[in-house]
Amino acid sequence: MKDFPIRFVLTDEAITPSAGLALVGYLLHQTKLDKRVNALRLPTVRREVHISHSDVIRSMIGLLATGKTDFDHIEAYRQDDIFSASMGIQHVPSSPTLRQRLDQLACLPMTETILWEESIRLLIQRHATLSPCWTKGKTTWLPLDIDASPFDNSDTKKEGVSRTRI
Repeated sequence: MKDFPIRFVLTDEAITPSAGLALVGYLLHQTKLDKRVNALRLPTVRREVHISHSDVIRSMIGLLATGKTDFDHIEAYRQDDIFSASMGIQHVPSSPTLRQRLDQLACLPMTETILWEESIRLLIQRHATLSPCWTKGKTTWLPLDIDASPFDNSDTKKEGVSRTRI
């Protein structure tokens, strides 16, 4: 039998599925999100903060893109260079900073407006096709399915497998 090309090593390092976040970071870079959220002023936060509002927003988006919804999950990514580089984050916040800053930003009505406008701008810019899955009255529901971990499954025999597309 030939040598197996993969070597397994027991380690204490956290393994994170951050490779697909490069696409998420790239798409965020296409928006004006950073400039707009960094211009927001919070009465309880100094003007010159170590961790910018955009780092906080990008960190939460990165967590959500990897299927994590708890603020404490950010701790696993604080020393993950792939996570911060992929998402364009200068300083990954701690769990308390992430939670507190998001709470503070949520109190500003402009934050929601910025997030909606930049999301819509990105969808228009990328010529996204939106197909509703359910409509009732004036409410239309759209499915949202984002996989931040693309894999090449082209040689598998799985049903319905195709390449990941932008």
